[in-house]
Amino acid sequence: MSSHFLRRFFPFGFLVFLAFSACTTVTGPAGLTDPDTMSKFHVGRTTENQVIEALGNPTSTVPTPDGTTIVYDQKHILTLTAITLTKEVQETFEFDKKGILRKMTRHRIS
Repeated sequence: MSSHFLRRFFPFGFLVFLAFSACTTVTGPAGLTDPDTMSKFHVGRTTENQVIEALGNPTSTVPTPDGTTIVYDQKHILTLTAITLTKEVQETFEFDKKGILRKMTRHRIS
């Protein structure tokens, strides 16, 4: 390539590179998006301790008359040079008084 071509088109190519450069940040437990981890949880068999061992400490724990509900929040932030896209996911695990999983629910918040 000639130096004239590089001098003329390099600034444009560099700007295109910057425009499409991306950075991804994930906050919260990685296991929420890992199908292998989530497939280990079974209603009627999995215990609260097993979920916490696999995913870490929950975002919140709520005692209920029937047992306990634990909640995990996860946020994915994708930043392109001038644009930020955010996806928030919340996974809720409900346990009976013996600590056995009764229900799992995934909510996409944004």
